[in-house]
Amino acid sequence: MFEGPDGVGKTTLVRHTLERLVRDGAAAQSLSFPGKKQGTLGEFVYGVQHGPGVHGIDYVAPLALQALHIAAHLDAIDRWIRPAVSSGQTVLLDRFWWSTHVYGSVDGVTPEPLDLLLQAEQAHWGDVAPDLIVLVDAATPHRLEGPRDRWDKLRDVYRRLADREGTRNRVCVVRTDTLSEEAAAAQVVQHVVQLGEETP
Repeated sequence: MFEGPDGVGKTTLVRHTLERLVRDGAAAQSLSFPGKKQGTLGEFVYGVQHGPGVHGIDYVAPLALQALHIAAHLDAIDRWIRPAVSSGQTVLLDRFWWSTHVYGSVDGVTPEPLDLLLQAEQAHWGDVAPDLIVLVDAATPHRLEGPRDRWDKLRDVYRRLADREGTRNRVCVVRTDTLSEEAAAAQVVQHVVQLGEETP
């Protein structure tokens, strides 16, 4: 799973990591949350978030938007992720439930209902929970969408979440402002290889 604020280089890192894994002979694929695959709930949610007017919607409350994202995540877990993992593939997922927590928190969503939504998704992951969570980090964004102070808040919440979740999951932080795209991908692949060596 790859996480980080918009514009930090996350999607680029996913692409380079996938290319390296496939080149090395791994059975791997990349997916994203909420996703933009045609005819999916993820495509609809992405459209509502980035162009609600196309759907005749003039406003989506922050909590409702995160609920839509959770629904798209649940759908993708059942339709794409679980079958891929069951077939032995390595899945590189661009975003995880972390995004729901981080963006919801920064956008002022009341913690209690947001936590309930997150608990529902976490329960649904079940035995396909991630082996590795990659926090993609940088001191400054490569591409800034929106106010800089909001981006800094997103980065701060991501870093604090990584510290917290690092006690329960394997989390690695990859800096895209100090490494080339190739070197950053090589670092992730090294972690993936180590995981494979540790698996009995």
